[in-house]
Amino acid sequence: MLPANLLTYFEATQYAGRLPHATHHLIAGSKHQGRWVAMDLQVTAGKIVDVRYRVYGCAYTIALTEYLAQHLLHQSLDCLQYWQWPVEIITEIPHHKHSVLLLLQRLLDLEPTVD
Repeated sequence: MLPANLLTYFEATQYAGRLPHATHHLIAGSKHQGRWVAMDLQVTAGKIVDVRYRVYGCAYTIALTEYLAQHLLHQSLDCLQYWQWPVEIITEIPHHKHSVLLLLQRLLDLEPTVD
């Protein structure tokens, strides 16, 4: 069962989908291995003005990807390299699900492909 603060993100996946006019793309994980995330960003003047994602994985993967999308919106593209998960999120995640955080951190550590 997801904690209440993450359940909100799981139930309201407002940024799920594709972004047709994305300028940057990030992909991490593998469906074959059970978790995969692809994130499309539209960046204007160095700022993330829109974001969409596609995700394959457990409820934690979906909720944390939505959380990430909501918190990246309106940030500078440079924030990807400095992203840190808030303590209140980390402490709510069971130890056996920390690999979801690692996957999403890997997503942010990748050099985005640019259209």
